[in-house]
Amino acid sequence: MKRLPISVCLITKNEEQYLDSCLKSVKDWVNEIIVVDTGSTDRTVEIAKENGAKVSYFEWIGDFSAARNESISKATNPWILQLDADEEIIQDTVPWFFDTYPWLDNDGFYVQLHNLRDASSDEILLTHKLIRFYRNHPEIHYKFKIHENIIISSGIIGQSDAQILHKGYAKDVNNEAKSERNLQILLNVIKENPKDPFNHYYAAQSYMSMGKSEEAYKACVKALNLGVTYPVRSHVYRIVFAHLTESQNIQGFADIEKTIPNELAFPELSYYRALMMQKIGELEAARTFYNQFVEICNNPPKGKLLGDEDFALLPNLVNAYTNLSLMDIHDGYLKRSLSNLYKAIEVSPMSSHVYSIIAKNEMMLGNKAAAVHVLKEAVKVFEKQHVKLYQKTLINKYQELIQKIEQS
Repeated sequence: MKRLPISVCLITKNEEQYLDSCLKSVKDWVNEIIVVDTGSTDRTVEIAKENGAKVSYFEWIGDFSAARNESISKATNPWILQLDADEEIIQDTVPWFFDTYPWLDNDGFYVQLHNLRDASSDEILLTHKLIRFYRNHPEIHYKFKIHENIIISSGIIGQSDAQILHKGYAKDVNNEAKSERNLQILLNVIKENPKDPFNHYYAAQSYMSMGKSEEAYKACVKALNLGVTYPVRSHVYRIVFAHLTESQNIQGFADIEKTIPNELAFPELSYYRALMMQKIGELEAARTFYNQFVEICNNPPKGKLLGDEDFALLPNLVNAYTNLSLMDIHDGYLKRSLSNLYKAIEVSPMSSHVYSIIAKNEMMLGNKAAAVHVLKEAVKVFEKQHVKLYQKTLINKYQELIQKIEQS
């Protein structure tokens, strides 16, 4: 395969779990891989060298931009593709790089990033766009100690068809040690600039990862009061409404609602209204709001796609269908509940937990063959999925269920 004049640049520390897959996704079609390691004690450096990367070392100083800038300073090609070790280029989108070479019209490109719910499936939790492909130029650099941004002063940035799969998203979100480290950096940054709403949101993320939902809620309220903008504002609302729902704070919920000018500004509002109503036992109101949310998702406004961070997250639609189904089961409407469950796996075939609920429902209706069929379909889905990490556990689980049903 022809190699393109691209330097892939990464910073690493103890990334042996994912690094090999990351580098294999690019090493056959780019000229150069740069890995700047900040202190790995596992096989990270060895894996990087095995894949032909040029490895150098950089002492960690609590500044992500400094490490990123060190990595791109090593690049010798005219274009840079920035990846993290737990990411990989989706191979079906590699042709875009060849078809659009030599990328003369822009100084950078947005790339679509798909965050998996966890490492066990291909279920996409969140999709957003980031500038990951850009010219190798002295004026293009990273800024901010944490949640670093690439600065392209010309502003000439295009859209690409390239896509990245982020496999470590759940690991990152739930890594308490990493969250504590990030929080300390952020609190220092906030002291220097307390009026930046985005740093309060990033602090909220760290608090959430540490199980401190009250602190996360307060940080998000600060972000809202300081005028945090979309698409980050959508994430702020998700944290705020989830906390208010869990605490059944109806007045607080109503107060935050007033900051949303219309339904399109935050389409998931009806979803969180449904959760609140379900939490306080108002099931008919919950059903109405869930159905409103489903209608919004099935008829997105022009330019919006299900899964976009500023529209509606796919797992929330799956939850809406599942919760509607569970309310139907509670009310004795088993056939209607099945309809919603099948819709859930239609929009998100990787939602592994839904298949077992369908099988249980089919068994309650006396449809043994249908229960076996849906579990076999689940096995087929898991066998075909892109991520090859823990599917064996899932496949074995469903094969055991199939055997148990067939023997019953």
